[in-house]
Amino acid sequence: ERIYSREVAFFSPFAFLRIVSLGSGFAAAILNSYSGALRESDDLGHARAKVLALVLVWSAGLVATLTRGRTGLAKLVMGGTLASGLALIQFPGAAALLHLAPLHPQDWFEVGWLVALFLSLQVFLEWLESLRTDPFHCC
Repeated sequence: ERIYSREVAFFSPFAFLRIVSLGSGFAAAILNSYSGALRESDDLGHARAKVLALVLVWSAGLVATLTRGRTGLAKLVMGGTLASGLALIQFPGAAALLHLAPLHPQDWFEVGWLVALFLSLQVFLEWLESLRTDPFHCC
């Protein structure tokens, strides 16, 4: 009787390193954003809203980069995530219900560039991995 042993990995070591690195980096960015918002003012609702905006925009961005927005469902998830986040954070009634404070345009700008930075790193690291697995793959 033979017993076959075969290791099955869901992620390659490079993909695992990419996920851990980006996840850790983004978690640090969230903590920094939260503490920075509290340093600006003692408004806890403002700090919470900034973190919620970061997480929602990051989630929609990940769907966009991982699916390339190819399907209607991907577009629905991205749009729904962004629309619900905007509604929950910016509409005073919904924000008050969740103990949030609406964000200023400068806050949205900070959220946007931070998420864009991490998504750019995600795309770049995916590209590097594709070169490693298929060196003649282009674009």
